[in-house]
Amino acid sequence: MDIVKSMEEAKKIRLVQPDFSGEVLKERSACRGILIREGKILLVRFRVSGNYMIPGGGIEQDEELQECLTREFAEETGILVVPGDEFLILDEYFGSMHFVNHYFRCQEAGGETRRKLTENEKKLGLSFEWVPFQEALAIFESYETFRETKPEIAGLYHREFLALRAFSEE
Repeated sequence: MDIVKSMEEAKKIRLVQPDFSGEVLKERSACRGILIREGKILLVRFRVSGNYMIPGGGIEQDEELQECLTREFAEETGILVVPGDEFLILDEYFGSMHFVNHYFRCQEAGGETRRKLTENEKKLGLSFEWVPFQEALAIFESYETFRETKPEIAGLYHREFLALRAFSEE
């Protein structure tokens, strides 16, 4: 597999959510990918809740970042991608958790594969949609409207908003 790399260093953002306890008891790292086609971004959507997210997921033991992204993208969407530049590393702190997200630009590799959803993803109705980029930005920019009622969604949307903003600024 060809990996497209950049000599530029990824932008780094530290995001401390209001519910952060000040103590990290668990850490997790994940990779997420931005794929654009005809002005639309590919997002995953949980049909049960209606919430959106940028495709990607957790890094498995001994897995390289690009391998994680390629695997997660294929599992969630069935679309094969080639990871490009890592443009953002977002360190997020919430509850008692430190969550590191690595965001990459992606290109379609040409071809598709069978989706491999977890039982939980199936239960939540994970699907994917091509959403106009500006509409996706507006969806995630609404994160503050969830702050009181759904703080976990507020955190997710805030993180994804920062990623899309960083992507569009480059």
